[in-house]
Amino acid sequence: GLAQAMWDMNPAQLQPTFLGMVKSPTVTGMILKDERGQVVGFAGKIPKGLTAERNSGGERQVTGGLFSRYYSYSFPIIYDRGGHHTKVGEAVIYSDIGVVFNEVKVGFLFIIANVIVKTLVLLVLVLWVSRRMLSRPLAKLTAATEEVTLDRLENVHIDLNIKTHNEFKTLEDAFNSMIKKLNDSRKELSHNQQLFAGLVANTSAVMFIKD
Repeated sequence: GLAQAMWDMNPAQLQPTFLGMVKSPTVTGMILKDERGQVVGFAGKIPKGLTAERNSGGERQVTGGLFSRYYSYSFPIIYDRGGHHTKVGEAVIYSDIGVVFNEVKVGFLFIIANVIVKTLVLLVLVLWVSRRMLSRPLAKLTAATEEVTLDRLENVHIDLNIKTHNEFKTLEDAFNSMIKKLNDSRKELSHNQQLFAGLVANTSAVMFIKD
């Protein structure tokens, strides 16, 4: 649009085109130059000394000085005339450091919010997975221990179906070891009871038993 207006030397078309560009939230001002480098128009806030003291809107310019508060970006304006490219001018766009800071601040806040949301989602996921991983083995362990009775020890074996060696695997091994020891103790007790019963039945001596 700028290239066509400058090629046609049409100020009526040129003015609203570059005035509309400064409406961008990141653009504070703009200078338009012809092919000889002469300023043909400007809008918004630009550093003092580049143009007249007041811009087209009547606003006083902000002094740039040694530590300018502006960032600038310039680019050539090229008119395409049937495949033949002709430079008809140059545009310089300015952005105030405050605008840049606000953009960075918004982006930074968005990053923080994004990290917080992702952390919360990850925390909920970890808690859900951990609960699933904990509740299932605990339920199996509880069900297996409820079946443990002295007369059914030989048929009881706890299997939590855990492949890796972790705390649950250690607990499973400990319970199975305890059940085996209980079963061995039960067999030894049964043997001793049978032996005692045999002695009582086959002795002629007087025996006194006290609990």
